[in-house]
Amino acid sequence: MERSLKRHSNEITYDALQELDYTESVIYETLRLYTVIRLMGRVCLEDVTLPSPFFGKDGEHVRISKGTQIFMPMEEMHRDATHYPNPTEFNPDRFQDNTQRSIFMGFGDGPKLCLGKPFAMAAIKMGLIAILSDFTVELSEKMDRPVKSGNCNIFYSPEPDIWLKFVKV
Repeated sequence: MERSLKRHSNEITYDALQELDYTESVIYETLRLYTVIRLMGRVCLEDVTLPSPFFGKDGEHVRISKGTQIFMPMEEMHRDATHYPNPTEFNPDRFQDNTQRSIFMGFGDGPKLCLGKPFAMAAIKMGLIAILSDFTVELSEKMDRPVKSGNCNIFYSPEPDIWLKFVKV
């Protein structure tokens, strides 16, 4: 972050934010591990028979008819070892490769991609710059571990609450 800001006269510009590749990878990895949305809904566009190993009742292949509403569990998708080796490990480097970014669904995908994604990414980066320029952030002594997904609403919320300590640099 510091190098990018120095190249832009310590001003938070659009170009400076675009250079924060590793910061963006950290954001993606955080959202992968701690998904905000539980389910992503879609409508099946054509009749489909899922390939092995997906079997339904009595060992039959699962068939999904055109027009069927399906819901995909985001946490399970983002922790699938097929796409994310060592899926429970925090590893922002995995998003340095655009292949991983194409699999990530934290903002949706395709025509249902969140319109606010560019704004959200810019706001998160600006917030991180503002905080980390003046503070180091540590877990408070009040913090219980581990943090788990809390209540069963549409959005995840941590349980217990996350307590942080901001130490002036």
